[in-house]
Amino acid sequence: MSTASASRAAAHPQANAGRLPAGRVAVAVFALVVAAADGFVAVSLRGAVGAIERIQTPFASWLQDTVLTFPFHAAAVVGALALAARLTDRRRAAVRVVAAVLLMTVATSLVGLARLGVSAVRDYRVQSAALAVTHADHDANGTPIALEADPDRAAIVSTCNATCAARRQTVEAHVRGVRIAGTITAAVNLTLLAWMALMYGGRLARSRPAPARATAVAGDVTPVPEPLPA
Repeated sequence: MSTASASRAAAHPQANAGRLPAGRVAVAVFALVVAAADGFVAVSLRGAVGAIERIQTPFASWLQDTVLTFPFHAAAVVGALALAARLTDRRRAAVRVVAAVLLMTVATSLVGLARLGVSAVRDYRVQSAALAVTHADHDANGTPIALEADPDRAAIVSTCNATCAARRQTVEAHVRGVRIAGTITAAVNLTLLAWMALMYGGRLARSRPAPARATAVAGDVTPVPEPLPA
């Protein structure tokens, strides 16, 4: 190490402390790929148990969700890489890569799970409003209610028997769907991140440089005394 480099490292020991093992391009690629894959899972779940009104344009919905959630996935990747670099500093390259992949998987899967939950809530609101209209004048068996005979009783029967039961079934379907889709999201993220980490090579396994021990200032080199003759 040159005298100037040693002086800079000694004067700024924090300069390399927070450096990520992956560059900005790698972070953007990781986040974009994971966001797109998680968006596909979310759109598929919406098509299975979501509101019909929200699945008319699946490609547009997937593209919009991917763009909107990309910053959150990028933040998750950055945080996971920073934590992995801190926890596995000075360890073997394989340990650093595995830790980075696992932490990125956990962080991005949490973002994907939140995305699924928000989408399920929005779908349920639309479906709940539609159920209220559908069962407004029918009982639990689908038989029309004579509203003019006893409107108060008809409203109670319709609301408590038909609509509530349908809403409960809708909630159960969404919970089951989010649970299954969340598991799929985690598996997909782990597979994609592991594959991209292997493609990225050993750059994910770079450790942070050791703090310099030299305290010399550029242009001021202390001479080393020669040993005395025997």
